[in-house]
Amino acid sequence: MKTIRVVAAVIKEKNKNGEPIIFATQRGYGDFKGGWEFPGGK
Repeated sequence: MKTIRVVAAVIKEKNKNGEPIIFATQRGYGDFKGGWEFPGGK
């Protein structure tokens, strides 16, 4: 079996009220329109 190694990261910050936020964007096109993804590629 072939092994593929992958790496992932999530950018997390707190807003001015101290609430956690995650850097993500909502897709506006294609088969996954309306879904959420991390910007910057596949």
